[in-house]
Amino acid sequence: MTEQETRDACSVKTEAPVEELMTDDAASEEEIQAARDEAWRTKRADESGNVTSLDPFVYFIYKLLIDEVTSGALERIVREIEEIFEEMAAKVVENNKSQSVIFTNGFVASHAKAVVSRLLASQQALVFKTLGMSTAKLNAESAEAGENALAVLTSLFSPKPSTEGKDKKPE
Repeated sequence: MTEQETRDACSVKTEAPVEELMTDDAASEEEIQAARDEAWRTKRADESGNVTSLDPFVYFIYKLLIDEVTSGALERIVREIEEIFEEMAAKVVENNKSQSVIFTNGFVASHAKAVVSRLLASQQALVFKTLGMSTAKLNAESAEAGENALAVLTSLFSPKPSTEGKDKKPE
C-alpha cells in the first residue's frame, strides 16, 4: 500500500471540511486532497499525543527520525557526542583550558556549522517575533549579554591566583 493509499484509508471521512469539499462542485481535487491530508495529520497527531514544538532543532531531529535515520542510530550518535563533551569538560576542569572538536572532514563540518547557524537564526526570528522585540533593542541586549557571558567565561577559565599562605596570620 502506498503512502497516499494509507492516508486515504486513515483519513477521517466524517471530518466536516473534507465532507463539505467533496460535496462542493467548485472544490478542486487538490483542495480535497489537502483537506484529507490535514485530517490525516490531525488524526495521527491526536493519536500519538499531539506533541508540538516551536524549536527548529526538535523539528530537525523529528524529520531525521521520520525520514532518514533510525532512532537507534540517532541514540548511538547522541551518546557518543555526550561522552566526547563530558571528556572535554573534564579536561577543561583539569587544565583550565578549553578545547574544540577537531573534524576530519572540513567540508562536512563547515556545512554542519552553516545548518546550525540557519536553524539558530530561524529559532531567534521566531522567538523575537513572538516576543515582539525590535531589532535595535535586540542587538543592544545581545551585545550586553555577550559581554556578560564573555566576562563569566573569562573568570572561569583564567588562571586563579594562588591562595596558599594567605589565610595564615603572621606570628
